[in-house]
Amino acid sequence: MSENFKKYLQEQGYSSTTIQSHINNLKRLHGWAMQEGLEPEQLSYTELLSYTKHCQNGGASKETVNHYLITIRHYFNHLIEQEQAIENPAQYLQLKGTLRKRLYDIFTPVELESIYHRYCIGDFSSKRYSTLKLRHEREHLRNKVIVGMLIYQGLRSDEIIHLRLEDIKLRQGMLEVPEVKNSNSRELKLESCQIMDLHQYITAGRKEITDRVSDQLFVSTGSKLYNTLNKIAQQLQIIESRVKSLQHIRASVITKWLKLYNLRQVQYLAGHKWISSTEEYLPNVMEGLSEEINKYHPLG
Repeated sequence: MSENFKKYLQEQGYSSTTIQSHINNLKRLHGWAMQEGLEPEQLSYTELLSYTKHCQNGGASKETVNHYLITIRHYFNHLIEQEQAIENPAQYLQLKGTLRKRLYDIFTPVELESIYHRYCIGDFSSKRYSTLKLRHEREHLRNKVIVGMLIYQGLRSDEIIHLRLEDIKLRQGMLEVPEVKNSNSRELKLESCQIMDLHQYITAGRKEITDRVSDQLFVSTGSKLYNTLNKIAQQLQIIESRVKSLQHIRASVITKWLKLYNLRQVQYLAGHKWISSTEEYLPNVMEGLSEEINKYHPLG
């Protein structure tokens, strides 16, 4: 079993040192399970709580135990892939009282929708609006399309910049996101509210912005597209002061997905090359767990 698990970790792109650490952690879990007369592949959430207490009683710090739990999450994801397990009992298990990275003040799905629709109608009510006002309505059309891809598809800035006309499949209602550095290619569904704006932008608005021949989906009037994205970030901050960056929007989208789909599905949707990148967003999900569930987490 350890060899199969090792192969699974190699496929996730982990280094040999990290893989060996996970293997050692798994051996530790198997040893405890055998002493308790339990099958490692059939451990329940409650039994894993007992394991965490056992590790702490043995002198392991909370940080160390949480590393053990990361291994267990990987192990059960591997078992699910092999159809040897149905669910991951360690998916949301983490000792409290450790330093966790809380990525952002996460927006709810309703708040994300509100930000998008307020942007679409140009709700930039602020004294600073005059300095950010778009010179042409066609630029607002382009930017609406970009904001839609931030809100609904959770795209990264570099993915938006690298999109090509051929990546838009309007008839199928799909968006093909090409592979960029540290991000996998994927096919994502377009929302109905995006399709009309995309059609209008591609057939008319894009040509009005520049007559330069290019297969790039999003074009600008001379300035780099990064500058356009920076302006969009400023406009979003006018609409909603809590917005910290475009990555803040993406983090909220990924957190929403984690509440709807399993880790593997979210890894695909987000374009993460490694499952560990997806797991980094789990603390945001854990912040939103009900009090009933929180009551059963180990307390520090």
